[in-house]
Amino acid sequence: MAQSLDAVILFNGRMDYTRAAMEACRDERVTCITHERPLFGHGVILNRDANCSSLQNIHRINRKYKDKPLTSRQVDVAAALGAQRLIGGNPLEWKKYNENPVSAKDWPVTDVERKVLICPSSKNELLGHPDWETPWRNNTDALDHAVKHGVFSYQDMLIRFHPSWAVPFGVVTAEKCEQHYRSWCEARGVSFIPSDSKINTKDLIRQADVVVLNGSNTVLEAGMLGKPVVCFGSAPYTHSGAAIDVLSFSDIEQLNFVDIVSKDPREIVQNTLRYYYSKAAREPLFTDFVRSRTVTECAFYEGADSSLLELVLSEGGEFEGDSEFADGTDYEKPVIDAFLNGDVAKLEKYASWQWKTKATEELRITRRGVFRLIDGIRRLTPKGV
Repeated sequence: MAQSLDAVILFNGRMDYTRAAMEACRDERVTCITHERPLFGHGVILNRDANCSSLQNIHRINRKYKDKPLTSRQVDVAAALGAQRLIGGNPLEWKKYNENPVSAKDWPVTDVERKVLICPSSKNELLGHPDWETPWRNNTDALDHAVKHGVFSYQDMLIRFHPSWAVPFGVVTAEKCEQHYRSWCEARGVSFIPSDSKINTKDLIRQADVVVLNGSNTVLEAGMLGKPVVCFGSAPYTHSGAAIDVLSFSDIEQLNFVDIVSKDPREIVQNTLRYYYSKAAREPLFTDFVRSRTVTECAFYEGADSSLLELVLSEGGEFEGDSEFADGTDYEKPVIDAFLNGDVAKLEKYASWQWKTKATEELRITRRGVFRLIDGIRRLTPKGV
């Protein structure tokens, strides 16, 4: 059977039978393409001979475009997504947390010299994937090493447990994550905020001197607020400049708190803005032709360039949804100013901008009866589960 196959295209490839199929392709040296829904909805992410957790292509894109200014339309896309993250309004993100939060006007920890906000992610879906491996077993080991080498102190830390840990995914809970961090904090006298707290995480970010992550998308808010971010371990934004990449114990030992908080806020926002666009429209392909209506439904349009798929299938082919960039930073500068100044009127304007497709002819795709029934049932269930 393997000899008669040129390639296999399958969903996700992360678990169950799709993972088995991908591993079988690898064993038989048959090209396997996995597809996944992008973070911001439009287009489709394709990975060659890797599952949806692969970081290889986004890291290549980050390196290539980190220093490339955005065009006017690219800035519009990135600014809209950034503003929606800060003030709400993007219905196409798969899962939202910390909705209807309680304002945090003051830093919850008194008498601290430095405000170090730590927002950990459990990364439970990524454990065992080689692109996400770290030299430390747990994120808390990296934090201990940072304290040992004088980067931070336990007294200055505030850990905001991830709000998702309070939400069961079917019958699965994140109780062990919460217990691990709670025990670690209590043993070291570190202040923490439980996962079920309604306190506004964005308010904490605004007040923090530095935000410490281990791969979570909190970089999307912190970066647009001009806050320096330290990320322990690989993440989709590694090599983008949106965060300080810490990939080894040696990297931890070379960190200096004064250097971290001295990073230029304009450069942070600029790099984060470019990462937004790379994640939204360079990593995904066919963004004009696969358009999310909701987190579970898409519209499809005529006119996609099939040579892109051929490039994905070809050995060594580099592929991205958009390779354009501007000659200078003129389009980025006013947007950076608006985010750093907290210009609410402009942020609301950015957030209301509609990212429309350039395609005009929608394809009419009719689902078979049994699948329409499944779709109807799925619409009634919580998303992100």
